[in-house]
Amino acid sequence: MNSRLREPLPSLTLNRRSGTPLYRQLYEAYRQAILSGQLRAGAQLPSTRDLARELGISRNTAMYAFDQLLAEGYVRGEVGSGTFVESGLIGKEGSAVGIQSLVHPRVEFSREILRTSRVTQLAASLPAIPFRTGLPALDRFPLKVWSRVVAWASRRASSRDLNYGEPQGDLHFRSTIADYLRHFRAVKCEPEQIFILSGSQQALHLVARMILSDGDPAWIEDPCYPGIRWVLLALGARTISVPVDDQGMEVERAIELHKAPKLIYVTPSHQFPLGVTMSLGRRLALLNYARKVGSWVVEDDYDSEFRFSGRPLSSLQGLSPECVIYIGTFSKSLFPALRLGYVVLPQQLVDAFSDFRRATDYCAPYLTQAAVNQFIIDGHFAHHLRQMRALYSERQSVMLGALRRHFGDHLWVKSADTGMNLLAWLPESVSGRRASQLASGRGLLTIPLSLFYTSPPPRDGLFLGFAAINRQRIKDGVETLAKALNDVLNLRRNIAKKTFT
Repeated sequence: MNSRLREPLPSLTLNRRSGTPLYRQLYEAYRQAILSGQLRAGAQLPSTRDLARELGISRNTAMYAFDQLLAEGYVRGEVGSGTFVESGLIGKEGSAVGIQSLVHPRVEFSREILRTSRVTQLAASLPAIPFRTGLPALDRFPLKVWSRVVAWASRRASSRDLNYGEPQGDLHFRSTIADYLRHFRAVKCEPEQIFILSGSQQALHLVARMILSDGDPAWIEDPCYPGIRWVLLALGARTISVPVDDQGMEVERAIELHKAPKLIYVTPSHQFPLGVTMSLGRRLALLNYARKVGSWVVEDDYDSEFRFSGRPLSSLQGLSPECVIYIGTFSKSLFPALRLGYVVLPQQLVDAFSDFRRATDYCAPYLTQAAVNQFIIDGHFAHHLRQMRALYSERQSVMLGALRRHFGDHLWVKSADTGMNLLAWLPESVSGRRASQLASGRGLLTIPLSLFYTSPPPRDGLFLGFAAINRQRIKDGVETLAKALNDVLNLRRNIAKKTFT
């Protein structure tokens, strides 16, 4: 047996001003000494009485520390002899197994991780600075009302509700969503076809994983929402970028060039990021072709609630529910931290998706579902949407006025009747990436349009959000943007005038 240690560790010091209890400091010191090899296997620790006297602490403190070491297997106690470092910590060569000798696993990531790491991602957690996109007016959310609803849902919950829920989600909540979708979006669905998920991104991921295998063809819009590109790239699918014009996806052109996709992704009500609406002729052509070749159409209806005039446009799913998978989210209509969305599946996919959902995160949180359900039933959801439509319409007008005042015809901006963002087209010779970099240097967040394309667009632009910032910040932000872009636009003033005349 190795020589026996009858005194404290030479380097052991206790900090009595620390928020960490003394027994925990003592335990950590001996634990690290054992793991690092400073105390070898079989070494004897001092008695708790001697240790307490040497360190000026109570014996109970020393006993608590040693009891913890004993419970976790670092030391062993021998009746009548004392406490010793556990001999089971000896390595093959007879040396103590220390932290320094541990070998980290070889870093070999899955294909899915390697594929997605090559894709540029947009920062999702940035605050509401000009001109952050995709973020609702969080400062106008009725937080007090929401707090009362959450408290009510918590009080009403029973022990049964604390169990694992159904993979599809709470039936009452799904019934409420089905009523809402049938009435406002002309979606043809029953509660049994709805799954509650943690947002539209999870819905896209699970749907694509259920349908696609490595190398399967999938149509996506060009430009398109980057999230679908990440999903398809991760799965190894063969993405086929279909151009978008002022009537939406160019379906006939896609049919001529690329036959029989297994999945087709579209944002027909408000194309992301161009903001156009898919014409009825294109919708019918897309659905007829999908039915003919057996393709699944994924309709991402990310912000249709925010149509400023008239009723929201009818969904694509309502025209052909047997081949369209409809995806919605509460991240824009309520708030992103809620992490709640849903997918409406054709009946023939429900059982397979249910099994697939069980193998992932199983189910959505019950209390969150119950709270949102009651928020809708009590009329707060509809009231909030009405207020946000009016607010976003006003903020868009403020932004349009400020852009025209500061930029004149150097930026071409068209008003939209839906959404939370605007697209400002730059002169043909100006790079969106360069403009975005200049804006970033002034503390603004803009996204170049080219980021959404698979190949460089004929003309670039800046994608600007206005929903999350108030009138004054919009005006100040546009003024700052004008200062940031002044040089690059002035250098090309003649080209710009020629381009927009």
